[in-house]
Amino acid sequence: MNGTPIVLLLPAQTLMPVLSVLLLLAWMATLMFFFRYRRRSSRKIHKLLGRLAVKNHQSARALIEREEKFRKLISHMNEGLLLTDAGHRILFANQSACGILNVAPELVNGRLLSDFAAGPTEAARINAALDKKRRGCHSREEVQLIRSRNDMFWASLSISYPNDLKEITGGAMIVLVDISGQKSAEQKLQRLTTGLVQKVRQLNCVFDIQELATIPGISTERLFREALKIIPGGLLHAEDASIEIVFRNQRFATPGYRVTGCACSLPLKVNGLREGQITVCYPDRLLYRVKNPFRVGQKVLLRNIAGKLGQAVTVNQLMAAGPGGGPPLT
Repeated sequence: MNGTPIVLLLPAQTLMPVLSVLLLLAWMATLMFFFRYRRRSSRKIHKLLGRLAVKNHQSARALIEREEKFRKLISHMNEGLLLTDAGHRILFANQSACGILNVAPELVNGRLLSDFAAGPTEAARINAALDKKRRGCHSREEVQLIRSRNDMFWASLSISYPNDLKEITGGAMIVLVDISGQKSAEQKLQRLTTGLVQKVRQLNCVFDIQELATIPGISTERLFREALKIIPGGLLHAEDASIEIVFRNQRFATPGYRVTGCACSLPLKVNGLREGQITVCYPDRLLYRVKNPFRVGQKVLLRNIAGKLGQAVTVNQLMAAGPGGGPPLT
């Protein structure tokens, strides 16, 4: 009553059961708290796993779609794509590559690209390019290949060895492009350019002969010897040509001149009469490289040269004869 605490004293027989009940209640409360906490944690973990599974599924689906698009892109790209192993045998050829080679995919895989080469020289070039094997670098070759029906065509090969394919195939990645049309245009342009250059050379040759022929009082010996120096400049195969000029009882020829089976002769006329001839000879071996060395333009050039030389001799004879006439020049 006066502030003294009240102490509840229980007998020993009652105290032990009470303590047991209290400990049991505390243990049950702790257990309930643990299960409740674990349940909440499990829900959070399940939610996180669900979200992660959804993200993984979306990523996998996007990756599959990208791979499918990439596979379609490779299969339907305009350029041919070939993958080879370390032994240069073809492991994969896309649709364009099979179309360029005009063979079915099953007939391409396992073969060497050099099997499609147009001859041993082209095959050696392909193998040499593949043997470089410089990682991260690429090389480009223009070679002639043969399709399934012995149809020869020009192809561009871009050969590279990407590091990403080193562990997968161990070989090369080759981009194959048919450049037959481009090559045909280049060859046509080259022929036109060569033709124009040759026409310029022929015109220069004719002008030089004209300039030589108009020298007053030039002797026939000097005329023909100088002509031998000028004529090769207008010929298509000047380095192989040998020339002979025969005029009456005189003969002029380039060093090493000899008669061959590949020759062309045109008359040298003075006052309308044949007084000699100009002969151009090529070695017989040239016929293995050139079908017809004496084309129309070459014959026209030689005919013009012969005509101008004949006119020069005629003019000099008239000038030497004078108003009263005289013996012709020899």
